[in-house]
Amino acid sequence: MARGNVVLLISASLVFISCMVALFPYLSTRTNKAKVFSIGLKGFQRTPNFIIGILSANGNRALRNAQRQTWISTLKQDLPLAVEYKFVLDRPTQEALDEHDRERDIVFLNSSYSGYAVKFGEKLFGWFKYVAEHNHEATIVAKMDDDVFLCTKQMIARLNELKHTRLYYGWQHQKGIVRIDEMFVVLGIDLVMRISQRRICSAKESECEKSELVDTNWGGTSLGRWLSAYDDVITVPDNANIIHYHRGQKPSLDIRKEDNFCQKYLLYHKASIADMFHLFKTTHKRSELTRAKRLLSQF
Repeated sequence: MARGNVVLLISASLVFISCMVALFPYLSTRTNKAKVFSIGLKGFQRTPNFIIGILSANGNRALRNAQRQTWISTLKQDLPLAVEYKFVLDRPTQEALDEHDRERDIVFLNSSYSGYAVKFGEKLFGWFKYVAEHNHEATIVAKMDDDVFLCTKQMIARLNELKHTRLYYGWQHQKGIVRIDEMFVVLGIDLVMRISQRRICSAKESECEKSELVDTNWGGTSLGRWLSAYDDVITVPDNANIIHYHRGQKPSLDIRKEDNFCQKYLLYHKASIADMFHLFKTTHKRSELTRAKRLLSQF
């Protein structure tokens, strides 16, 4: 085949890829479901060794769908870690049960309390308890919020380098209780098992036994206190690679003007639905263009 025809063929392929990238965010989750396992290098289902629990509220279905159609959909590609995800909800409602029937990706904690900033320690404990009982092959476990966009390929590569059964990873607070923020926190399975074997106390601290896990009302501060009892925790803060915003904080980064976010960072917190689709579209397009340029260089 003449070089000119090859270049023309690849150019046409680039146009097709660009069209598919533009249309992808609008595909229905019912026809493009992200399964709860990743595919290995040879196409076989692998036992997950990285499990992500995404804490969400019953009313946040639109956010969950945005995550399913964006970064979650890339969990099916070849990655160094086999990843499983679950959306974690307080309690079942009929609408949430119907959603689970369609997607098969929801865990209901049946927690004592529901709502924002109410006993998040208990909810985090419930997620760890679930993992301890159902996922014995995991090496690392994450809890994250439903307004977080993950740069999947980059984050998984980072965690593959750091993976350890006593890992404690994420964006670290230096004021108050030094701890990893709960919007995205990764824990090694040994630490998950230790925590899950203890008892949670949701009463006032003065009413809790010394051996019990105190719920501070926040997941991050609760977990920081729980882990302070151990001297072998491998803490890895990664603030420089994570964009995190506190509650009420105005974002300093205009994400709509970023066309290569995932080349610089691993995670974006406080992402709106539009932000997620923008980040996914630009990241996916850049990846395909890079692949096409690599093909062109071979001729």
